[in-house]
Amino acid sequence: MARPQVPGWKNINPSKTEEYSSEYTISGRRFANVTNVANGQRQLFVINELNQRTLLTTTNADGSVQKQPEYSQFVSTFGQDTFTNAEINNKKQSQFIISQASTAEEKSNLAKTQQYQSSTGNTGNSPETTGTNPASPTSTGSSVELTNEQLNAAAQTVQQDIVRDTKNESGEDLRYPLNNSYLGDYLFIEIRTYVKSGFQSTPGSLTVARMEDRKHTPLRKIYLPIQSGIVDSISVDWGTGELNPITAQFANLALGTFASAAQGDVGNTIKSFGKGLTDVVDNLSAQGGDLQKLIANYFTEQAVGTPGLISRSLGGAINNNLELLFNGPTLRSFTFNFKLTPREPKEAQVIKKIIRAFKQSMTPQLSESGLFLAAPNVFKLKYIYTGNGSKRDPHPYLNLIKVAALRDFSVNYTPDGNYMTYGNDGSKDGGLGEGSMTQYDLSMTFGEIDPVYAQDYDESDEQGKNGMGW
Repeated sequence: MARPQVPGWKNINPSKTEEYSSEYTISGRRFANVTNVANGQRQLFVINELNQRTLLTTTNADGSVQKQPEYSQFVSTFGQDTFTNAEINNKKQSQFIISQASTAEEKSNLAKTQQYQSSTGNTGNSPETTGTNPASPTSTGSSVELTNEQLNAAAQTVQQDIVRDTKNESGEDLRYPLNNSYLGDYLFIEIRTYVKSGFQSTPGSLTVARMEDRKHTPLRKIYLPIQSGIVDSISVDWGTGELNPITAQFANLALGTFASAAQGDVGNTIKSFGKGLTDVVDNLSAQGGDLQKLIANYFTEQAVGTPGLISRSLGGAINNNLELLFNGPTLRSFTFNFKLTPREPKEAQVIKKIIRAFKQSMTPQLSESGLFLAAPNVFKLKYIYTGNGSKRDPHPYLNLIKVAALRDFSVNYTPDGNYMTYGNDGSKDGGLGEGSMTQYDLSMTFGEIDPVYAQDYDESDEQGKNGMGW
């Protein structure tokens, strides 16, 4: 079947006349779009200096995506921002060519898919090579109503991860003391990649996935001896709340109004609200006695805008039914102090790596464009109980700690008050520990990313239900 010729597009495969190709430029890089106008499949290629194409991703009309191995290499080299912008334009290009070259039946079928809902009827000019969108609604002066699926897809597109380059942040396990068989208990610290929460745990969900449940990548493990001064504290935010009798009446009316509107009867609800206000005022006024005095003085105080009129006129105050109300949980913090004393050159090297790992992991990282900051890495801490030396279990009599961020980290290089370093140990290379301080005093404060809930005590399988819990 003959397909129309569209300016800016060409058929690169004579045996597949339904496939169209176009090139464009994003952030100084050349890209190519290949779209099958019959089934809606689109491909994103990057073009090198020799005019050779490399496939990065293939996106089907149902929204499924196949990423090629070259995708990760491209993102690592040129950054996630460049790929995201290229992918956004790639989708717009596909919508345009489908609107120009698909048959009526094909458009009808594609309009039912996630990728091309309500977009296959767009028309516009031929695509430019600068990354503009020829299929945008404004190009024809018409407007296209976006579906919830399209809006959600657009939201997901602009929520692409800001990828942190962690290739220099992973490595071998680090232990202090170096020559320790770890027959004693110790603090285990795992450095992990930060994983964003997003707006929803799943599409349509009313909750956000907790950090403990998000898929992460472990980077490095550090083992340190348990120090003295182990403390954990948990607090909950409670605050005072007031509700006087007049406010209570209007609040009850408002609650009923919004509850009725939520059921879909918006028109009658709005009409009834005005009458409800009148009824509330009439009912309060009909009470007589102290309530009548309260109403007169309360509204006088509100009208004049001067507090204290009730106390002046009545010699008293409104009973505001003061109560302590629950506001929500708070986040916990944990502070640790470690004294690290190198006793041989290799141990001095390990201490240096430990300090460097903490510092590097807790700092943000600039994105390739410099517009964003990739979040620091996060940490999972566990007290490990070894028993007679054979166990490696979470300590049953110490608290658990959720995934945490390292908020503060300080190093005292002269904890004894004097500048002292190790000299040459006589080896040919001068000793790997030459110049090392004789002692390092580390202080660090971790802040849990998620609050503790009552269910956590039952759901955690780290210590079982008989452990100390959080």
